[in-house]
Amino acid sequence: MKTLLIILCSIMLLFGGGCAIVLGGFRETGPLILIPLAVAVLNGLVLVALFGMSQPFRPAFYVLMVADIFIAAATLFSTFAFSGGDTSIIPWSLAMAGGFALKGFLTWRYLAEAKPG
Repeated sequence: MKTLLIILCSIMLLFGGGCAIVLGGFRETGPLILIPLAVAVLNGLVLVALFGMSQPFRPAFYVLMVADIFIAAATLFSTFAFSGGDTSIIPWSLAMAGGFALKGFLTWRYLAEAKPG
């Protein structure tokens, strides 16, 4: 469980950092760059706690858990609402929503097993 959560958080850290770098090259983005930076920072805090370098920063876990579940639900909703009858994107959408839901569930399980500190 912990290994899979580390893998998923690492992927999101790299993705968030990459999006921030790409968005940083455009002048029009303005404060939009804060979203991927926040994703990268929160996933980084979770990774630091998972590797035992500090006590778990519980708010980071809670924010990521809620965000992951929200993104999973929004992915499913938007796929079926805006796909226009194109069924070829449904497997990709289900995989993405499943990944976010799994990450949210694993974060919740880690919080349930972690000792409060």
